[in-house]
Amino acid sequence: SSLLRKIKFYRILFDEGHEVGQSTKSYLDLLKNLHYDNFWIISATPTKVVNASVSLDNIYNILKFLKVKPFSDINGKKVFQKLSEPRL
Repeated sequence: SSLLRKIKFYRILFDEGHEVGQSTKSYLDLLKNLHYDNFWIISATPTKVVNASVSLDNIYNILKFLKVKPFSDINGKKVFQKLSEPRL
């Protein structure tokens, strides 16, 4: 894995992207530490809706993994929760 960390990738395509929001597998730690310009997540597997809270957590984890601001910032979870509150 140390060789992979020395390479600057133009694009990384990650299939089975639904695992990003649901998993803490060791290969996800490796992916987080790679150097890249573009990171794409693809998945043909629908997100399993256990309950709304779990589904939203999966979406948040994907946004955080992709380093989408403001969700990847230190207060990103609070921002996401505020945006995902039901509105009447």
